This record gives sequence, structure tokens and C-alpha cells, in this order.
Amino acid sequence: MTPLTIAEAYQRVLEAVEEMKAAGIRVDVTPSRSKSTKREDRLPRDQWVDISFHVADAEQAAAVSRKADELGWLGIVFDTGGCKGSRDWQIDWSFGVGDVPDSDQEARRSVVEGLIEGGEDGQTGP
Repeated sequence: MTPLTIAEAYQRVLEAVEEMKAAGIRVDVTPSRSKSTKREDRLPRDQWVDISFHVADAEQAAAVSRKADELGWLGIVFDTGGCKGSRDWQIDWSFGVGDVPDSDQEARRSVVEGLIEGGEDGQTGP
């Protein structure tokens, strides 16, 4: 399989957002708040966005997580996070695409999801 270009990968993310909206998940897309100058060669800064999925229940949260995994299987990587009732994707300096699925990224997303689900605000410890 030929790797996606950065523009194709970005389009896939936008399509995934539309799919989540169509599934009834409220989504906010806002300009990125990132001030980082790391890896600006990956995606033009004017395309950097923060995507917040307002999940009503565990089923919606799982759907967002699965969609991030599906994008990862295409080699698309980006930072994720969230808290109870929300999942976030940061499409910024962290956004990139490779020629193979990133199983390490998928494993990290799984850990983050576990932390979010395990605590009221996604935090552990005092």
C-alpha cells in the first residue's frame, strides 16, 4: 500500500469527523492553541486544529477511540486526550503519516482511554 500524503491524511481526518457528527456525536473544531514550532514541516500551521468530541456515553467514547485506531491503521498519527464526557484530537505539530500502522500510538491511545475512563476527570493520583 502506498503511504498517504499529508494532505490525504488530513482529508481522512476531516472525513472521520464528519462520520462522528453523522453518528450523533457533537463535535467542535477550533483553531489549534498549540504554540509549538516543532515539526511545522508536517502540516501547515494554518491547518492545525483542536477537535473535541462531546461523548454522551461509553458507546460514543468507544466509537471515537475506534475511529482514531482506524486512522492509525492507515499510518495517520496525532495526539489524543480528553476527560469524562469529552475526547480530543490535536491536529497540529504532532500530526503525521507513515507507511505502516503505528501500533505504539494505538497502545498509547488505549492507555489514555483507560485513564480517562478510570477517573472522573481522567487524572490519576492526588
